[in-house]
Amino acid sequence: GEAIIKKLESFNPKIRSALNLRLAQQNLANIDSVEKRKQLATQLLSDIRLIVDRPNSEDPSAITDVHFVKFVISEAY
Repeated sequence: GEAIIKKLESFNPKIRSALNLRLAQQNLANIDSVEKRKQLATQLLSDIRLIVDRPNSEDPSAITDVHFVKFVISEAY
């Protein structure tokens, strides 16, 4: 609910940084199939949970999924 949204907003810079770092580590071979993108989403979910849930890591997480709204692949040559 509202409390979760406010909590996420307070962690926004840390979450964005963690996601950017994880995504920067990827190359085309890591994300060239649906299954590999699902694995990436699982890794991103874990990264987010480490930031948001750290004080209460034993409690169930309010963060349940990561969804890609856009997925743009760009490879430098």
